[in-house]
Amino acid sequence: MHGESLKGQNLSDANFCGADIRGTDFSQACLKGSSFRLAKAGLQNNWLHIFGITAYLLTGLSGLLAEGISALVFTNSFGYCLVIYIILITLWIFEIQKGFKTFLFSFISSLSIFYQCFLSLSIFSYQ
Repeated sequence: MHGESLKGQNLSDANFCGADIRGTDFSQACLKGSSFRLAKAGLQNNWLHIFGITAYLLTGLSGLLAEGISALVFTNSFGYCLVIYIILITLWIFEIQKGFKTFLFSFISSLSIFYQCFLSLSIFSYQ
């Protein structure tokens, strides 16, 4: 039943206990009295990978956008990094609402941006 389409079918009193229904389309189906106890539900694994890669790319894109905007606005590196940190923290607040795994993935992928800001602060402090 994994990934099948049951769209618009009459599934009254159906027993899906313990079934793997990930990716199954139940839209407009009659599910009155159906049991889904211990059923495996959610996205299929290939969609999880696609969403993970998309989240990683969007995090990198937001970092580049933040760098570009703050480089235009600020001439010192402190203001530059402050804008990047504020944008990343805002992104993380939205990510943590989606779940801890999404937040953790976004946080780890953003560590390189934090490291770049730390290096730029170190370089500017010696000049």
